[in-house]
Parts: sequence; C-alpha cells; structure tokens
Amino acid sequence: VRGGSRGRARLNGALLIVQGALSVLLLVGAGLFVRSVHAVSVMRLGYDSDRIMVALIHRRGAELGDTGEIDLGRRALDVARAVPGVQAATLVSVVPFYTSMSAPLFVAGIDSVARLGEFGYQAVRGDYFGTTGTRILRGRRLLPSDGAGTARVAVVSEAMAKTLWPGA
Repeated sequence: VRGGSRGRARLNGALLIVQGALSVLLLVGAGLFVRSVHAVSVMRLGYDSDRIMVALIHRRGAELGDTGEIDLGRRALDVARAVPGVQAATLVSVVPFYTSMSAPLFVAGIDSVARLGEFGYQAVRGDYFGTTGTRILRGRRLLPSDGAGTARVAVVSEAMAKTLWPGA
C-alpha cells in the first residue's frame, strides 16, 4: 500500500511541475502577444488613421456612366465637407487595409513587372494626401488640374519605387 501512495505522490508532483511550466509558457506567450498588439497599434501606416472616417457609397446597382459617377462623387464630397467637424474630404477607390485592387502593370523599360511582385493601386480624387496625412517624400502631390484630358499622373509608394527602380 505504501508503494502506491509514493507513486501517486510522485505523479502529483510531476503534474504540478508540468502545470507550472505550462502556466509560465502561457504567461510569456500572453506578454509577447500584448507587446505585439501595442507595437502594431503605434506603427506608422503611412496615414493618420485616428483622424479618418470612412463612408461608403452604395449605388444599389444603378448604372451611372462616367459623367454620373463624377457627379455622384462631387455631390458626396460636398455632403461630407458640410458635416460639422469635417476638415477635409476625399474620394478613394480602395480603403487601405480594408479592400484592395490590382491589375497588370506595365512600366517602360521593365520587361516583366509581375516577376517583381504584385502592386495594388488606388484611384483618388480631391486632396487625398492632405486629407489622410500622407507625406510625399519626393515629387509632387496630385493637383486639381490632373484629370481627364491631361497627362496621366501617378504617385508610387517608397517600397514600389525601390523595387522597380532600385538606386534611382
């Protein structure tokens, strides 16, 4: 009978050690998780997310055509700018980190852009960069005069520029 109680005591002691080790492991994992969540929450995303509100336009299947789309966009901007407290408004085709769009990209002097990666794009109207607080590192912002009937203009990310034109 005594041998059985010693074996049971050893098993209980081993289970307590395993339970303690697992508890420490879980605490360390939870601490790392909390630290990671904090690091992500203070990460610079390229725009000031704390001061941005997103409103979606649902056309309910209505086909508007190009001029109808442009008029709807203008009216939406006017309504958004009239809301008390709104300092700036812009129209976008994609909400960063929520939706995305990509299409084949052709760049003069580069045989196959696709082998370098996939690059998403964003169509914007209005003062997108000022509204979102996005800095332009080199070059210029989009202007109201950039539009239909003018030379096409693009602003690329720093990562895209380094990938497609390294050292330039």
